[in-house]
Amino acid sequence: MSKEKIRVVLAEDQQLIRAALVNLINSLIGVVVVAEASDGVELLNILDTTPCDIVITDIRMPKMDGIEAVGKIAEYHPELGVIGLSQYDDNDIIVEFIRAGGRAFLLKNADPTEVELAIEKVHETGQYLNQKVSQSLFQNSFRARRRRKSSLLSGVTEREVEILNLLSKEHTAVEMAEKLNISSRTVEKHISHLHQKFETKKTIGLVLCAIREGIIQIEM
Repeated sequence: MSKEKIRVVLAEDQQLIRAALVNLINSLIGVVVVAEASDGVELLNILDTTPCDIVITDIRMPKMDGIEAVGKIAEYHPELGVIGLSQYDDNDIIVEFIRAGGRAFLLKNADPTEVELAIEKVHETGQYLNQKVSQSLFQNSFRARRRRKSSLLSGVTEREVEILNLLSKEHTAVEMAEKLNISSRTVEKHISHLHQKFETKKTIGLVLCAIREGIIQIEM
């Protein structure tokens, strides 16, 4: 008994590129294009009436782009794996597409073997993260951590840093009050504000977060 082919709906606004992609996809073993769309609106209309397994969509299209379309597909057709295509090697676009619900992202000059691999992986496992996508997600995460660290550093006062250092040395509120020449109630208010800023609940979490963000250092 022959294995059923993976059914693909393709969305691409440029007719020549769309025709070339259709020929490429149909040349792959076990894959067939069952419908074509020239924009995101047409794509969504097709998906309402055409059974398929995979959607391959251009990112930049008229009426509705691929990023908006993948968000709606994720909402109304969550069972479908969506692969993004773009001629733009842009980290922000890649991350935005994946966050919107995309399962893979390829450049339009991708090798046919990678196109085939992406289709197979998304169909079998629900996801295909090549080196470019992984790198983009990592860089985005790294930038987010740096922004968060910068925000935390700018939002922590000198007094709060002093309290964090004393907390890391297991001082009680009373001991900290004596060292800093303030009341224990004031110390407790500072600690409460720090928990809010760092989104922590316990002292150990607060101290670990401060160390991780480079706000305090443990003396060995």
